[in-house]
Amino acid sequence: MEPALGIVTLFAFGGLFTYTVCERRHRRSWVRCEDRPVDPIPDPLRREAGPAPTRPVLVQRRAPKTIRETALWSIYMGQMSLPGGLLGLFGLMACGIGLVSIPGMILAVRIWRLGYAMLRRDPGAEAEARKLHRFAVILNVATLAIAAVLVALGGWEVAGLSLVMVVYAAISFLHAAAMLRCAELLAADTRLRAAPDRPGAMMQGVGLAAPTVGES
Repeated sequence: MEPALGIVTLFAFGGLFTYTVCERRHRRSWVRCEDRPVDPIPDPLRREAGPAPTRPVLVQRRAPKTIRETALWSIYMGQMSLPGGLLGLFGLMACGIGLVSIPGMILAVRIWRLGYAMLRRDPGAEAEARKLHRFAVILNVATLAIAAVLVALGGWEVAGLSLVMVVYAAISFLHAAAMLRCAELLAADTRLRAAPDRPGAMMQGVGLAAPTVGES
């Protein structure tokens, strides 16, 4: 009983701990400032005099909420690689489920790594998120097809196993959609930082005691 409790505790809190450490350590990678007018109130006289004075404003201090949530989700999904691998070994000997479980284990490991890569804002995180989105969609379609075949051939005796496969595929579909959304956010962030004339470009990535207008 105690070893099982230890495993459950490690699964529940291990991922959260490593996520928290990584997210806090790499917040500076997400810092972004923009130059904003000191006085945003329209003033005809000021418009005639020329551009209004500006000041650097901290508009982003950490990864967007969607990326943070998907990263934590990815870490927990990745931790399923071990039980997925064990199921794959079992599936090689029964019903051929290993044809899906072993690729699923590979996907889980890559998803686990992606979670940390997104928190670090790694240059290749966007491309990897798009690749894993496609990989997950294809694998989940295959999983649903195998679940249907199992019910058709094995009847209700394997309905429980098929239901588990369907539920896991549904969760994985949702996660795949979240990864695609994160890829879009990463691409948008890269475009903002790459703009040659973007105001405040020289201030990004530096801890500033600047006013904050909002946080994603």
